[in-house]
Amino acid sequence: MLAITSEREVIKRSLKTSLIVRSILAIINHGDALLALNTLLDRVIKMALTYVCLI
Repeated sequence: MLAITSEREVIKRSLKTSLIVRSILAIINHGDALLALNTLLDRVIKMALTYVCLI
């Protein structure tokens, strides 16, 4: 099982999937501010945390 998780293709696929999921979460959580072009520093930090917290 550990050998599968260290294969290059599995790692690439999981990183792509997590990036898509993180982006969807960021849009769900902050979409209204993005559409209104109201992205202050605190909002940008919260969006960045969305990506960090899923690691």
